[in-house]
Amino acid sequence: MQLQLKALKALISAFHKYKEFESMPFTFENGMVLYPSEVMTLKFIRAHAGDGVTTIASALGVSKAAVSQTVTKLVKKGLITKEKLDHDRVIHIMLSEKGHRMVEEYSRRNNRQYARLLSCFEKIEEEDVEKFLLLMDGLESVFDQYIDDWK
Repeated sequence: MQLQLKALKALISAFHKYKEFESMPFTFENGMVLYPSEVMTLKFIRAHAGDGVTTIASALGVSKAAVSQTVTKLVKKGLITKEKLDHDRVIHIMLSEKGHRMVEEYSRRNNRQYARLLSCFEKIEEEDVEKFLLLMDGLESVFDQYIDDWK
């Protein structure tokens, strides 16, 4: 039981570090700092160029007001543009060239991070990775129950 407790503490510690990483602002090569919500918005806009605030908010699971705020910041930083067509009420949002470069840099850096994470599994036998997956499924179920209990 002592080993399991030690493993649980290590897993929780890793979760906390990942949560900290996920909430950190990103400093890009050009010195610009973007927060995770800004990066996620840019990534969505790249994949769905021309969508409006309502669509973005719905897809990201946030309010239209939050997206509007983020869009305003990103326009000021020169990362996106807004365009209203004469026959359309929707303001279409697109990445600027600078915005495309930022998303590309983020993607490159993110891919390097995932490669580092994957390298941890190279040290483990496939059978042990399968056991790890079973453990993670069990933990996910427990966390789902915790979430339901606290609603």
